[in-house]
Amino acid sequence: MTWNFEDFFSEQVTDPSDYLKYLVLKSELILKLEALVEVLNIRNYPAETLYVISGYIAPYYNNLIDNVERNRHISSYAADVFLDENPKGCTPDDLHGDGVRYLDSEILFEAVDSLKVKKGLSKLVEGLFLYKRNSKRGSFVHIDAQGGW
Repeated sequence: MTWNFEDFFSEQVTDPSDYLKYLVLKSELILKLEALVEVLNIRNYPAETLYVISGYIAPYYNNLIDNVERNRHISSYAADVFLDENPKGCTPDDLHGDGVRYLDSEILFEAVDSLKVKKGLSKLVEGLFLYKRNSKRGSFVHIDAQGGW
């Protein structure tokens, strides 16, 4: 399983001359993402990694986009993800094999939900939300390693 730091950067720059970015990344989130990839592979959904739509969000940028004040992305405990393996290209995979991709995040949701019974992950299995497809984006799963079911 491989992720790069860039995978977890969210847009933060408001002025083109402002090139400084920083990243806060919690190990609990990485452990949860790795556990999710493992479950997907066990369930015959081949995955090396997950596409991270949104990882860490700087507080300033969070305010700029009028996001909720207690956003888990600010504390680096959250990521919005989907499976993008076949082919890679920032588009969710058709996991059902039916040509319809908007229901496929339900498979991720169920895989994350299954982690709550996996031994040794009790502190990581918190926070889960399924975002359905809309006119601006496809479906994805919000997961975090701090919060509640």
